[in-house]
Amino acid sequence: MSEKLVKLTLRRTGFLNHLAESMNLAQNLPNDPIQHLMFKERAKDAEKAYEEFKTVHNQIIGMIDEADFEAHDEVRAKADTAFYTIKAHLYKLQPPPPLTPTTPPTPHSSLPSATPKLNKLTIPVFDGNHKAWPTFFDLFRTMIHENESLSKVVKYQYLLTSLKDEALNLIKGLPVTEDNYTIAYTTLKGRYQNRRHLATMYYNEIQHTKSLSESSPKAVRLLVDTFKENVEGFRSLGFPVDKWNFLLFNILLQKLNKSTKTKFETEHSSHEIPTYQQLIDFLENQAKALDAVQLTTCETTSRNYNKASVHYPTKSSVNLKVEQSPLNTKCPLCSEAHPIYRCNNFHSKKPLERLNYARENSLCRNCLNSKHSTNKCLSTRRCKHCQQPHHSLLHLKPPQLSSVPVEVTNCNLNAETTSSSPQVSHVILPTALLHIKDRFGQFHVIRALIDSGSMSNFITHKLSKRLQLHRTFGTSIEIRGLNSMTSICNRGSVNCLIKPCTDTTPEFEFNAIITSNICADQPLMSSYIKSYPHLRKLEYHSEELSKVKEVDLLLGAELVPHILTGSRVSSGKNDPIALESVFGWILMGRSRSPSTYSLTTCL
Repeated sequence: MSEKLVKLTLRRTGFLNHLAESMNLAQNLPNDPIQHLMFKERAKDAEKAYEEFKTVHNQIIGMIDEADFEAHDEVRAKADTAFYTIKAHLYKLQPPPPLTPTTPPTPHSSLPSATPKLNKLTIPVFDGNHKAWPTFFDLFRTMIHENESLSKVVKYQYLLTSLKDEALNLIKGLPVTEDNYTIAYTTLKGRYQNRRHLATMYYNEIQHTKSLSESSPKAVRLLVDTFKENVEGFRSLGFPVDKWNFLLFNILLQKLNKSTKTKFETEHSSHEIPTYQQLIDFLENQAKALDAVQLTTCETTSRNYNKASVHYPTKSSVNLKVEQSPLNTKCPLCSEAHPIYRCNNFHSKKPLERLNYARENSLCRNCLNSKHSTNKCLSTRRCKHCQQPHHSLLHLKPPQLSSVPVEVTNCNLNAETTSSSPQVSHVILPTALLHIKDRFGQFHVIRALIDSGSMSNFITHKLSKRLQLHRTFGTSIEIRGLNSMTSICNRGSVNCLIKPCTDTTPEFEFNAIITSNICADQPLMSSYIKSYPHLRKLEYHSEELSKVKEVDLLLGAELVPHILTGSRVSSGKNDPIALESVFGWILMGRSRSPSTYSLTTCL
């Protein structure tokens, strides 16, 4: 353990002890006014101690190995528990007054009131979403801000407990005082009470809502609700919505499919210019009608299934209901009445042949249905061999490792795998050690693969979880590799920021797709450097000789030209080459293998 890490750990322990002492005092607080005052003063210092603790803790996280993360995270959890226990007891000692002042009873109020007791109104927590701002602002302004019975300090407490995430970060640095409440309230209002921003957001919601592609009650209601909600948003901002009748009518009409549009025009042919409200009423009635038709269809189908199941054994009838929705499914391969996954001809093919057949005939890779694409499959089933989103019949077994020593080959380099030889050699994959930034601003040492043959950047799920980066979800991404082999990435993507270990520049910011694994662990640079004189002459910083073997990041072709600086050091034809980069020296090329077997790595 380095001296700096030891000092940071001692500092963190001091802050944790301070929080623990205040928590113990809060939990054993006697009915003594002096002790109450003492606790309130300690609670003021707890806020600062907690902030200092988090700063030092994040510095420590940036210096430790991944194996030690769990132990340090337990320390963080203890500090969180202590701090929020202190806050809870402090709030208990200083309960805010009721939102509405109580009215003393009058001489005429002796009889019991017939007014029912209503539930207490609560203010929704605001997280910075502009669309939720108008509702939050009106409620908070009416219930708290304009309530003259509340002091500004109490109003500030209510404001802080009603915010989170981005909105809370905007004002949490201001101490809870009378004067700062006005500043905090004005700051929030200035940020989110943006009439143009809200109007643009409402417009984009209407303009970019998906057109009606199917006549289902859910899709119709979603379209109607989107228009109604955002039109009312315009109205609340003071826009002359009632004068937009023809404009709104045409925008909504263009979102309908051909059959729904035709039916509307048929029913309203007597109106020269139908109104927006008429179109809304028509769509709502259409959704109700589709509900009724769907219910009737389900009952009829259920009766048909019951009749069909009489002619089959119990097991077959259960499979018929669950797996085979149409009773007369026609196999696309042999044209007989069964789904393709029960076809003997399909089963007789090799896995790769089945995969190619599914691709050539546009079958869903997950359920082998020809009615939809893989990205639109609603089935939750996964491959029973690897738990990935494809059918078990399309599972490709990984190549088995031979007991005879062979040659490591990177498929991107187009190197050939040769027969076994007493002098075992392999190809070094180009990797670099670098710093990557987590969500708290701390940097971590990781190993990245430099791959000019990749059109995208990738990060392992394990590293993205460790860095706690914000994940963006979208549609599933199909990755194609050697022999058109495909894999599906559906874990989303993250924005990454990297820099050299020994300098603050250059920095690279990019988007990386989350995947379960990139490649196998790679040998350390030190195992090659000592074997080649031309590599021993180069200068390496300590981070380059780090013992990080796991490859958790892949940098694709968009970054490679900016990483390599042009210099290279080489020796013989069968010896590795050192390429100079912004991250230090990168080794790649052919080398004598330190092991007795190898693995073919295909990226």
